[in-house]
Amino acid sequence: MKGAHSSVKGQRLAGALSAASARAPITGGNFATWAALLTTFECGIQGIRQKQDPWNLAISAAITHGVLAARGGIQAVAKASLYGCAIFTLTPIVDIFVMRSVSYHSKPTQPKKLPLQTSIPIIMSQDHDDP
Repeated sequence: MKGAHSSVKGQRLAGALSAASARAPITGGNFATWAALLTTFECGIQGIRQKQDPWNLAISAAITHGVLAARGGIQAVAKASLYGCAIFTLTPIVDIFVMRSVSYHSKPTQPKKLPLQTSIPIIMSQDHDDP
């Protein structure tokens, strides 16, 4: 958005693409740092708790967001940790509700019953050669 806003009319798309490509390595590095911290903390918590459940992700998200906000002081750490924990706690809950809703609306219907045949005709082939 920054590149599009500061560009002249007619060059907004080019300005946006230029600004995005200049910022891409920084954004990628930030995301890699976040993902590395999140997975490291999640594996550590899973090793300590000896359980694999959604709480590991919520706790590791709180720690990750807190570590990344550490430069902003204790209040920033508390807010970021709460935010990270809330987002990663709500995600599985929303997933459960969506799955229940989808499964409720797509319940399988029973197939129609076909009438039973009392006798099955056996057709004998007459193409066989008897020695």
